[in-house]
Parts: sequence; structure tokens; C-alpha cells
Amino acid sequence: MLGADGRHGGRPLLGVLAFLFAACGPAPPPTPPGFEIHPDFTLELVASEPTIFDPVDLEWDERGRVFVLEMPGYPFRDEDGRVVLLDDTDGDGTWDQRQVFAEGFPVAVSILPYRGGLLVASPPDLLFLEDVDDDGVAEKRTVLLSGFADRNTQHNFNGLTHGIDNWIHGANGGNSGEVFWPARPEETVPLRFDDFRIDLARGRFERTGRSSGGFGMSFDSWGRSFSTHNLYHVSQLLFPGRYLRGLPTSLQSSRERISDHGSDGPARIYPIGPQDTRVNHPEQSGHFSGACGIALYTGGSFGQGFEDDVFVADVVLNLVHRSKLYEGGSALRATRARETVEFLASSDRSFRPVGLTVGPDGALYVLDMHRRVIEHPEWIPDGIEAGLDLSDGRDRGRIYRIAPKAGLRRPAAWLDRSDFDSLTEHLGDPGLWWRSTAQRLLVEEQALDSAPALEEILRGPSAHGRLHALWTLEGIGALPDDLVEILLADRHPRVREHAVLVAEPRIAASTALLAGVERLIEDADPRVRLQAALTLGVRELPGSEAEEGVVEALLQLAGAPANDEWMQRAVSAGLARRGVSSVLATLDRAETDSGEWVNELVERLAWSLPAAEARRLLSRLALSYHSDHSGLAATFEGLARSLEADRASAEGPILDDRTSEWLAAVGDLPATMVAALRLQRGLGIAPGPNQREALAEAGRATLDRDLDGGERLAALDLLSLAPYPTRKETLLSLLGHEHPEALQRASLQQLRSANDDRIGRDLLDRWDRLGPRLRSDAGTILLRRPALHEVLLTALEDGVVTLGEMRFDLERRRALLRSRDVDVQSRAQALFSDSGVVTRREALASMRPALDLEGEVSTGHTLFSDLCAQCHRFGEEGATLAPDLTEISRKSAETLLHDIVDPNAAVENEYLTYIVETDDGLVRTGLVRAETDEGFVLVEGDGTRTSVSRRSVKEMWSDGLSLMPEELEVGLDSQAMADLLAFLQQE
Repeated sequence: MLGADGRHGGRPLLGVLAFLFAACGPAPPPTPPGFEIHPDFTLELVASEPTIFDPVDLEWDERGRVFVLEMPGYPFRDEDGRVVLLDDTDGDGTWDQRQVFAEGFPVAVSILPYRGGLLVASPPDLLFLEDVDDDGVAEKRTVLLSGFADRNTQHNFNGLTHGIDNWIHGANGGNSGEVFWPARPEETVPLRFDDFRIDLARGRFERTGRSSGGFGMSFDSWGRSFSTHNLYHVSQLLFPGRYLRGLPTSLQSSRERISDHGSDGPARIYPIGPQDTRVNHPEQSGHFSGACGIALYTGGSFGQGFEDDVFVADVVLNLVHRSKLYEGGSALRATRARETVEFLASSDRSFRPVGLTVGPDGALYVLDMHRRVIEHPEWIPDGIEAGLDLSDGRDRGRIYRIAPKAGLRRPAAWLDRSDFDSLTEHLGDPGLWWRSTAQRLLVEEQALDSAPALEEILRGPSAHGRLHALWTLEGIGALPDDLVEILLADRHPRVREHAVLVAEPRIAASTALLAGVERLIEDADPRVRLQAALTLGVRELPGSEAEEGVVEALLQLAGAPANDEWMQRAVSAGLARRGVSSVLATLDRAETDSGEWVNELVERLAWSLPAAEARRLLSRLALSYHSDHSGLAATFEGLARSLEADRASAEGPILDDRTSEWLAAVGDLPATMVAALRLQRGLGIAPGPNQREALAEAGRATLDRDLDGGERLAALDLLSLAPYPTRKETLLSLLGHEHPEALQRASLQQLRSANDDRIGRDLLDRWDRLGPRLRSDAGTILLRRPALHEVLLTALEDGVVTLGEMRFDLERRRALLRSRDVDVQSRAQALFSDSGVVTRREALASMRPALDLEGEVSTGHTLFSDLCAQCHRFGEEGATLAPDLTEISRKSAETLLHDIVDPNAAVENEYLTYIVETDDGLVRTGLVRAETDEGFVLVEGDGTRTSVSRRSVKEMWSDGLSLMPEELEVGLDSQAMADLLAFLQQE
């Protein structure tokens, strides 16, 4: 620890300097056994037990002190957490001494240096620890905020981070809470599902927008916020949620998952070594499922090719993944840095990288909690949990340091908060830790004397320097409007973007700043344009002239590209916040300015208006639209959603006579009838005679096989507005192979939305006729509605539905096993357990000895060729009828054994076998592929592909079994099975 005299534990800073220069020697340290790392980097173990245990957060303060938060009580809370100070006493580059700085935290997951002390996220409180006498122990503990939820330890608030805006930011984690200042306990802020920021100096707490719900938060070098959550490894907060307040709930999230290598689900990642069995979600093997500890690399020492790269750990698969960011319009996009290999991976299944931190030396530090079991017991099957030691690893913990092989040459972490000149110079440092810490200290000290030097930096060459100088001047209250005006025209777009943010609270009182922001509506950079739209939209300006100018500026962006959802949302929010007056002004302008953008604007505004405003807009539309009705359908859809979202104010007079007559007339037009009916339903207006006839005709057209699929889908959409009892039989009739799959799925969606408990028996009566994807959707309906559990269990018991086709992962099993109905529980327990589904228990038991044998790959190759290659592909060998097994090594040997011996315990619906009888008397068996409105391709077991017309199908059904035959293991002994597994598990 550092003493008050600036010495480290009473001795010179030799240990710290030696530690930070350790990587500069001639020979990089060897990679620890069991690890693989990017070839340009080294991995060093810099702390381990007994110096450190169960680390979950790591921070340096401005004096170079190293704080680590330990969480030994995870997951049970039976041992309190601690904050420890680490020291390198002999200068060999590893921390070898610990001192407990503070302890007694039942749960604590994040720390952050602040005003010479340390903040600790210890729910329900945010604590401030102070070492008053500088002896390395915190004697003073103050509750700064309280009311954070304290439930599942994986989901408490976390990720405390200093933002460039001089606020402290944090991640919600998913447990929510009612947050309050202890001095004002009656003023609570419901956290809900939002992340947050805190201004401790002024006593302000704000929600910042929808949280990812995960562990960790990080900013890039330009102040953009990123987070992670288990399956989805990186998301970006496009802008604070305050800009969307007042919009319907479904539109109030401004967070987007930005990975381009997992947009439809968890991204594929590449662990090394034999894998653990995933009994809760085997389908997640080899994909992100434990993403946490996100860090944007901002150390300035890895080289330009790594700056602002995204590093995310996966604690389940024992690795650190790296993505690169690229511009994608308003949002960034994250792409793989390298294909099929990770930045860091370990074959040690106890390596649990829960956190990543960029140090002041520019290295990336990896916090390894080092537990044999890291999953919270809430998500471990009960039977499996009984055989696990969830405390295995409490006596261990590791911290690793990643550095370039060329080494790092950075000074020791030491900043004097009283030396304003030195702090100001560090605002342009290559490393964000130095820039951010210098800014924080200047703001904490309210260093007004540094203002001239800060203004000089604003004129300097470093864009990062200008950015931090801007926010530092703002933080000390020494930023004049004229400098903000200059920065609105800065040569770097990120500086212009932040200048708009700083200008936001000022534009109501400054016509010059308002004009500067309005000019940026035409900026070349999409993020600058977006921030300008958000800032103009959120501010209410005095005077009608200023308001009209804002509306005019926003209207310039009304024609934003349809694929830029965030710009559309920003413009709509800004105009909707001004109510119908802005829309009316737009419609007035349309009398002289022709263009489709008017209709587009009305469409965007329609879904964001309160009910009373929606009626006003509808009345104005009745006056404005005559023969041209383009755009009305989307506008009616939006108004219907507005009325549905604002039921509380939907009472009162409906419409004036003129508007009612106009709506009735427009509602009879084919192009607007569906949307008009939805709007009328929201207004409580019954369908007119022509509309009732159209609904009846829609029912007939939906079943007309002479119409094309698009026409039938349009008719079904219209039919959805008829009373459910009148359309139920039509919907059920569509659940058959003779109809296009899209029509079947749309029909099933209507049946699901009707909330009719009789739907369970109706679906099961048609079960054997349901196609592959329809079975998946129907199974979800049966599981999610408790009232349908009884009929589902009966179908499972009678063999109408097989266990395998229900895809009973942990949550789906527990829907029945943990039902409130005792009878449902007992019947489910007779079918499967919390630990999984097994239909061939004896066969599995007879083959389990293979898991303990060493297999021979070459012999396994021969077995694959003989038994599997006619259906499966591995590398360049085999067929493509069944799943490709080239990357099957991502699964454990135990899981593979289960898949081979018990193929019907879990069956992907696309691999269900169907029997098809055509009107020429032929019967074929195979997999359904390439479905179209007219037919599909049936792929038989020998690879024969037959095109089948839907009109030619006499009967089509499935018994719910996999194409893969049972008893494939017959004739194999344990050694042969071990050989086959060895072949399949080769990387």
C-alpha cells in the first residue's frame, strides 16, 4: 500500500515499477500449461492463492494502489466478501502480498475508486469506504444510496464505471429495486429493467435505459456504452432511455445486440479440450451461454489493430472472445476478430474468467474465480446438483495479465490530485485509464485554475484530449457557450457528437447553440445526426419560433433510411413529444411541398401519441385526405396501437360525425380495410355492413387453394378481426400439410392469441399432421399455458406426442415438474426428471464404460464411415441428410454418447421423420425440406430427394421419431464406442 508520503508501504515504488515493467525483458514468459492465446501476446499468472481468492473485480486508484474484490460466499452467501489490497514486495512482476482493506459484505460484485476512497456495490446499498488514517484499512463506511434489489447473486447491480460525462454508471443486472437516497427515503426511483447513472456530488440518480441484465459494463474510448448477458455477448446502448420517455413501452428500449456472428441466437465460440456435459441446455454447447465481464480495450498499448476491440469472457466455456467494431449506421456492429479460434482459451475446466480489466499499464487483466462449478444452482438440475461440490474452488483464485510479446513500457500508476498541470497533460494520454482518472481528479478537486490549460487542449491535435477537456471544463463549471459553439464544428465527429450533448441543457437559453445543433442535422456522420435529432427532440424551447425551427430541423430527417430504426425512433420521439401540433404543421406544409415523406412522418408519429392526441390526428386526417389514401393503412395501424397502449385516457367522446363518416368510407376500401378495422376496434366502433361481408369473404378466401399464398395470408390477416368463435374452425382447418407453411403458422399464431383453453385438445387432435416447425410452436403453446398441461401430459403418456420432439430442456421440464398442480408434478416425474430425459436407460448404462476408455481415432474413423457417413458429414466425408458433425467436438463425450444411444430423447423438429402417401398410391418416408406454397422436398434415408406437390398428398403424418435409428450401438462393445467418440471429438 502507499503511505501518505507517496511511498509504497514505507518503501520506494520499486515493486510497482518492476511489476509494470516486467514484460519488457528479452524473453516473454511461457504461456501457462493448458492455455492457448493469440500468437502476438503473452499470458502471465500475476496473482494466485493464498494471495487472492475468488476475485470478481479489480481496480487501480490514482495512487497506484491495487484493489481486488473477493466473493468467496458465491453462490450461497455463507461467507462474507472482502476488498483486499495487493502488493508486489519483491519486484518480480507478481502480486505476492495481501492486506484486507474492508470486509463483511454478504454480497458485493463491483468496486470503484472515488474521492480517495472506494465505492462498493453491496446490495441493497452503494457504500463508500474511506481509509481515514491511511493505514491500508477502511475505518469509515457510509451508505450513499440504498434500495437496490438483493436476490440472485448473479444478477445484482454491478459494473460501476466512471463515465466521460462525469457521472458514475452501473449495470442493473436484472434484479431491479426501488433506489433512494438515505436522506430522502420517500423519494424512490424504481429501477425496473434499466441501467443507471449517479451524480454523487449533486445527489442525482437516473435510469439510463434498458439493461442487458448481465454482469459487466464497459465504455469505448469515445464514451459509448456496451454490456453483455449470458447468451448474447455484446450489446450497445445507442442513447439514454430518457429520449424515448412517453413512447409506448415496447418502443422504449434503446439497446441493440450488435454482434454479426450470432444475430439469430448465441454466437458460436471455440473452446479447447474435453468439454463438460451441458445437461440443462445441450444445444448451447459451443455457443455463448456464460458471457460476462465485458471490456473494451482502451489501454493504448496493444496497437491500433486492437484499440476499442471488444473482449468478452465466457465462464462456462473457459475462454475470452474478441470482436472488432465497425460502423453500421447509428449503431456499431461487432464482428469476429479471428475465425474458429479465440483470443484466449483454456482446457482447465476450473478456469472461470468472470471479469476483464484494462490496467494503467495497458495490459488486459483476467480475473479467474477458479471454480469447478460456476453455474448458479438455480439453473442446475436438482439430481445433478446433489452430486456436485458447489464450494470446490473457494480456496483458490487467479489473476492473469495479457500483454504484447514486445512488452509494455508505461510509467507506474501514480497521479497527484493536487498537480493540476500534470493531470491536464494526461488528458491526451494514449490510455483511457490515465485520461479518465485525470479528468475525474480535476473534477473532484474542482480545479478552476486548470481552465486556461484545458481551453488550450481544446485547440490541440488530440481528439481524445479535446473530448476529455470538454467534459472536464463542463465538470468544473468553466465551459463558456462560445467554446461549445466552436466544438460543434470540430473536425472529429465524436467531438461534435459530445459537443451536442454538452449543448443540450443550454440551447433553451442560447440561440447560437440552438442554431449550431440544428446545422448538425445535415452532418455527414450518422451518429452526429442522431444526437442532434435526440437533443432537439428532448428540449422544450421557449417561443413558437424556436419550436417551429426544431420541428423544421427534425423534418429534414423524416425521410431517414427505413433500415435506420434509431434515427426513425429519434425523429418520431421528438415530434411526438410536441403533440399533434407538429403533425398539423407538417400537414399544412404538405399543401405546398409534395412528397411521400409526409405520409411516412404521419405513420411514424401515429404509434407514439396519447389517445386524445390520436383522435385529434384522426380528425385532421379526415380533413386532409381526399382521393389519395396512400399511407393511411400504416397510420391507422399506428393509431390503433396508440389507443391500445393508452387505455387509461381512451374514455370520452369517440369521434365527431364528420370524422366517423370519413373513417367508415375509408374503412370500406380494400387497401385500408384491415387497418381501419383494427382502429375501429380500438375506438369501440363496430364493423359496418361492407366490412362484415368482407370478413365473411376473407374466411372463404383463406381456405381457397386456388389463390396464391400471398392472397390467402392477406385474407387471414383480415379474418383476424372477426370474432374468434366465428373463425376458430377455419383456423384449425388450416393446420394441415395441404396448406402453405406460412399460412399454417399464421393460423397457429391467431389460435395462440385467442387465449382459448380448448386449443390444447384441438392441437393434439391434429398433432400427427403438423409440420416440423409447426410442432415446435404448438409444443411451446402447450407448455406455456398451465391450463393445457393436463392434456399435454395425457398425450405424452399415450404416445401421441413423443418426449423427444418436445425438446425438454431444463426450463421446459420445470414448467411441468414445478407446476403448482401436484398431479401435474407427479405425472411429469414419471416421464422424466429434473436432470433430463432418458428413454433407453439400460442401453446407456451398458455403454457408459466407454467414457472411461481411451479411444483410437483411426478405428473410430472406420466406424463413422460404416455407421454414420450415409447420413452425417464430418469434414469432407459423408452426406448432408442429417446434422453436420464437423464441429461436434464442442459437445462432451457424455452428451455424444447420449445422442447416439438415445436419439429420441431430444429431436430437432427438422429431423423428424414424416410418412407421405401421395394420390398415386406411393408411400415415402423421409425428412421435409425446402417447403414452398406449392410443395416440399422429401429426403429419404438413402439420400433420394423427391419433389412433392401439396395437391398430390393424400396423407402425411409423423410419429415424432428421429430419422436416426435406435440400437445403432448394437454390435459395438465399449472400446468400439470409445473409438467412435474419439473420432467425433477430434478438433
